[in-house]
Amino acid sequence: MPNTKKKWHKNHLVIDLRALQDFKHNGVTKSSYYWINELIKQSKSDEPITLWTNSKDHKELPQHWLTKKNVNHIHTCYGNFILSILWYLNLGPKLSKILKLNSKFILFSPDIRPRPHDNYLKTIQYFHDIAFLKFPNQFSLKSRLLFFLSKPKKLFFESDLILTNSKFTKSELTNHFNESKKIKIIHPTLPKKLPTKTTKLPFQNYYLSISTIQKRKDFKSLIQKFTNSNQNLLIIGQVDATFTKTKLQKSNNIKILSNISDKEKHFLIRNSIATIYPSNYEGFGLPILESIRLKKEVYCKAIPPFKSLFKNQTTDLSQLFKIKPKEISKPNLFPLKKEIRKLKRNIYNLD
Repeated sequence: MPNTKKKWHKNHLVIDLRALQDFKHNGVTKSSYYWINELIKQSKSDEPITLWTNSKDHKELPQHWLTKKNVNHIHTCYGNFILSILWYLNLGPKLSKILKLNSKFILFSPDIRPRPHDNYLKTIQYFHDIAFLKFPNQFSLKSRLLFFLSKPKKLFFESDLILTNSKFTKSELTNHFNESKKIKIIHPTLPKKLPTKTTKLPFQNYYLSISTIQKRKDFKSLIQKFTNSNQNLLIIGQVDATFTKTKLQKSNNIKILSNISDKEKHFLIRNSIATIYPSNYEGFGLPILESIRLKKEVYCKAIPPFKSLFKNQTTDLSQLFKIKPKEISKPNLFPLKKEIRKLKRNIYNLD
């Protein structure tokens, strides 16, 4: 159980990991893993951190997180869907009761999930984008139901601090909720060096695209572009319920891989001609940063966040096959330690 002595009252941080229990799922979970990893590294002995997971099956967290005396892991076995409905209806147990905490605490939610009313010291909510509000029909029914139960408008206004990933997403949130003062930017980021593991190459020469395969990612246009070319395309990502592999994989020069390790993915990036990110709407674009870290050219659309976040580091997608890919010269954008120092200041220095 977490230590709840009086001297810990001010700084006790609870991180809600319900949405992030599988750290290999997508860019949101990946960037959150690196945040939490570095946050734990930088934490002090008088800054207790409780990591909360919840599912029917026990979830193992990285063991090195739990070696520090100020960090503990509480796993509960409530049904997440039932819990979400109860909290949507303002019923069900308080989080402090679930976690058996006797004093106020700071709650940090790295992604959107329903939460109950409670005796919080402060609440911090991260919004990665508002695609679920702007393009609801481009998400699966399960995802739409989850966002509905989460009451994003209520989460926004009841949170003491809103964190987000770019100036673009901050402007989107400001325009949607007509509020900007409590929004702060913490960029998703990655370690300076990304480890690799040798794996079988699907083609001798290939372009690579990394993304959850959803309608807003515009993979149909990308598939069409490669179907009509003699170039090979490898896609790494989970196929969303709004798509099927049979609709995407129409040619022998196109392959889709899922459920590979990060080290294998980094190896495939290193050995690609270049990477492609065809999405029409993003808050940040972590796969772009992964490619830049590994000094690979990225072809993407000139949407607002990419133009401001990755200046002179990407090439417009319209130039694919027209301009020879170049090697990235300055790969260390958004240093991890610097972003986590910003995150800590925002967590612990709330008024």
